[in-house]
Amino acid sequence: MALSAKRQRFVAEYLVDLNATQAAIRAGYSRTTADVQGPRLLGNGAVQAEIQRRTARKLAKAELTAERVLEEYRRLAFSDIRQLFTPAGELIPLHDLSDDAAAAIAACEVVLKNAEAGDGKIDRVLKVKLWDKTRALNDLARHFALLVDRVEVSGAVSLTAKIAAARARGAQLLKERNQPGR
Repeated sequence: MALSAKRQRFVAEYLVDLNATQAAIRAGYSRTTADVQGPRLLGNGAVQAEIQRRTARKLAKAELTAERVLEEYRRLAFSDIRQLFTPAGELIPLHDLSDDAAAAIAACEVVLKNAEAGDGKIDRVLKVKLWDKTRALNDLARHFALLVDRVEVSGAVSLTAKIAAARARGAQLLKERNQPGR
């Protein structure tokens, strides 16, 4: 089913910031009913299909795939600082780095300073910062279910008992607040 021009505009506006209410307003729906219209439009099957179609097209155009994301994680997680240097210990120029080595770099800084006072020579200091390997490894491990976050509950009191006690305390506080003379 083809969408009306107004609904097409809603879809386009929704994809800007994923805010249904604001998208409805920008698409020309009333400000006073936009908070109802936006979610209603999102519940429409044809609107949802168009959102999914356009999202898929954007991802394809940007070449964003799960494989590409995993590849970038691999580059960070398995980076090796030795790839940045020549065998003589000199930093390889950025334009000569492999794609893997370049992807692992978070920041580069060139500092010009006089390292030895009074010699009149300006020294160049290069600083290279790599992305956090530990975080990349943890994210990959979670993706492949090698690490699973667990919540352990111990003690004699069950969660059900704690909820019941909290409800009873809430009822007591409400009762105290509603007593005359308070």
